[in-house]
Amino acid sequence: MQILSGLATLAFVVVGALVGIRLLFLARRTRKLPEASVGLALLLIGGIGYPMAIAAGTPGLVAASTGLDLMVVSTFVIDFGFIAVVVFTWSAFRPQEGWARALLGFLSLSYVAHAISIGISSASMTSPADVMSSALPATLAGQMLNSLAFGWTAIEAYRYWWMLRKRVAIGLSDPIVVNRFLLWAIAATCSLLTNAISWWVVFQGIDFFASTGVQAAIGVLSVSSCTAQYLAFLPPKRYLARFRTSDAAGA
Repeated sequence: MQILSGLATLAFVVVGALVGIRLLFLARRTRKLPEASVGLALLLIGGIGYPMAIAAGTPGLVAASTGLDLMVVSTFVIDFGFIAVVVFTWSAFRPQEGWARALLGFLSLSYVAHAISIGISSASMTSPADVMSSALPATLAGQMLNSLAFGWTAIEAYRYWWMLRKRVAIGLSDPIVVNRFLLWAIAATCSLLTNAISWWVVFQGIDFFASTGVQAAIGVLSVSSCTAQYLAFLPPKRYLARFRTSDAAGA
């Protein structure tokens, strides 16, 4: 099971890095905030921060002091990645809404405070395990913030998909674009569920490496999330062809 879990983690990291870099190159051409923010989010969370956190938390992989440093750095990287997630959600779906700007500000400041609190807590610790046990409230608070970030972007993506899907039938919406909203919503939902499981594991004090059920659940959700991300932003030609064929048949 650990091999399958490792492969799922590898897929999540590789897809996050590839898709994030592609979107950043796209943003370089378009100069648009949504592309830049979602690309940065995927790269920071999946491509950089997550593997650092795995390395820090895997027993015996690195020295305790090195693991502690990696954990602190990964916390900052992942938290700033989540700030990019909420920036994307605001800029892509609710750029004119005052409440959305307020939520963006609240979540951004909360992530900064969370990262700083973990950094301060680690100053007197000797290993990542010490921080996890002594900074449990901050860890759980971070998981709650992640749930808010994933939940918000999933709701907005589902909402847009639901609104636009009916227009496809009369030719007012591009079916590929509409499908991307659905895929992003699925990816965010899978990440939300992964985060919920992680929150439960931390709260219950469960040993992740000793629980095959937890590993299997997170593995399935991780693969599902990265598959949806890949199809949304790096779709193969065969995948796109099915929408063109359907569109032509409808015409």
